[in-house]
Amino acid sequence: MLRISYHQLTPTKDPDSKVANVLLGVYHLSLTSNISEDDQDFITHYKKAMNEYVQRSYKKDKTLALACTMFASYFFSAGGWANVEMLGKKAIEYSDVGQISSEAYYLMGRKHQQSGEYDLARQCYVRSEGAREDGSFLPAKLGSGQIQILNKGKHKYLILLTLHPADDYVGRFHWCKIHL
Repeated sequence: MLRISYHQLTPTKDPDSKVANVLLGVYHLSLTSNISEDDQDFITHYKKAMNEYVQRSYKKDKTLALACTMFASYFFSAGGWANVEMLGKKAIEYSDVGQISSEAYYLMGRKHQQSGEYDLARQCYVRSEGAREDGSFLPAKLGSGQIQILNKGKHKYLILLTLHPADDYVGRFHWCKIHL
């Protein structure tokens, strides 16, 4: 959990600090967690996080793993599958933090699952779990379970929590333009 105040993160000494800017992006995204997507505060914080802070970090250093993972998540939501793959691989390559690599593998797994590439999706979900110190990541476990059900044809099971976007979810963030 991020327990740093906004004022502690404000990059007053170096406004181009890639680390301070990506953390400010995380901060603003965390503010959206309890706000409806239709609320103007959600849109304001989301735009500020992605367009201002994360994008500035990424432009400063295209190998910053956390920024790559955050953009991969954005592009998954927007249906930019090629960008998810490219950014996920880059995050894994440059990260030395298990949770960031895990998230990147997970996003790539979701991308493969959405594309119907179930074997690749399962491999990514397994790697996502393995990248974490405790070896456990519930979303990746659910993704693996979905793949097992799809591969074995056991359609009698109903998984209420889906890990891929519904058709109305893709493009939901069309008002937030990301330029890589």
